[in-house]
Amino acid sequence: MARRPRERRRSDDCRQLHHGTEERRRRRRRLHVLANDCDRGFSVYALNVDHFDSDDDDMDSRARRSRRIVRLAGKSAQRFVAVGTRIFDLYPSSSDRPSIVFDTRTRLVATPPPFQTPKEFAAFWAVGRAVYALECRLGFRGRTRHGCFERLGREPRPGHGKWEWEALPSPPFEPNVVVSHAVHPDGATVFLSVHRAGTFSFDADRLAWARHGGWLLPFDGKAHYVGELGAWVGISSRVVGHIAACPVPDGCCHDDDEAAAVAEPACKYGKDLLFSKKLERHLDANLTYMGGAEFCLQETLTTEGETMASTFGLMVRMLLRVVTFRVEYSADGELCAVNRRAIIYKLPHHSSERRPFAFWI
Repeated sequence: MARRPRERRRSDDCRQLHHGTEERRRRRRRLHVLANDCDRGFSVYALNVDHFDSDDDDMDSRARRSRRIVRLAGKSAQRFVAVGTRIFDLYPSSSDRPSIVFDTRTRLVATPPPFQTPKEFAAFWAVGRAVYALECRLGFRGRTRHGCFERLGREPRPGHGKWEWEALPSPPFEPNVVVSHAVHPDGATVFLSVHRAGTFSFDADRLAWARHGGWLLPFDGKAHYVGELGAWVGISSRVVGHIAACPVPDGCCHDDDEAAAVAEPACKYGKDLLFSKKLERHLDANLTYMGGAEFCLQETLTTEGETMASTFGLMVRMLLRVVTFRVEYSADGELCAVNRRAIIYKLPHHSSERRPFAFWI
């Protein structure tokens, strides 16, 4: 009789240990890579960055096959946005295929609601739990911008209203390409650099736009806020193949343009070359933030014997070079990419899209 309490306690301890292990497994994040499979749709791959190597020489002989977790039908529009465990693939309004949402936790696919107004060449980003869509091209019926900016918030619980896009105030600039964007550390404001227009911000709490000047953020696409550096970090649009760090501008929440205007931030550029566009096999590069000043670079390359010129307009097999690194300042104040580790993957089938996307989920 005296043994039973001890056995019960031991069993309870084992259950708690097992439960803790399962919780850690559920919380463990992975790099989810989305690569187009030509007419087969696009695939989602989950990569464990802990298995990466310390070097990346001899790419072709060391290329591995990645583990696909799902293949989704339809040619991807390459307009991916991640919110929580969900990945949105958003199609133009004129497309005959609906936009989709893939939940990496449940592996379920859903269809988000349609846009309120047409979106043909839109920029998409996420702030908090919401997705934003901004049309970047003028319509055929004049220069009206009414309804060009929308937001899709968190999906309501069953019986608590419809999940739908919400119209937001139109921006104070003519539609044009958004060359870079970055979310402010306040968690509510996004900065957008617009071709031939300058840099603007939108405050999601106050639903207010502000213009900060004719300068542009020094990034190619999305930049990420790194608290350890107190700056945004992204792929540089000015020093090709390197990263850039830009201090967050002050005065993002003013109502009048004169008060919001600030001098162009003094940015720093990394000394380490992460990829080279001069390499004949280089096709494209993308950057994903993993938190804690850790990043992952995805570089798309041709296979051995092929070049960018020889693959133009063709569907050929390609490689994906994935490099993780940590960003920090050296003792001399230089921006450095340290602790680099890499791995090479074979892209599936024949890829017609040259820029896989990745999310840390």
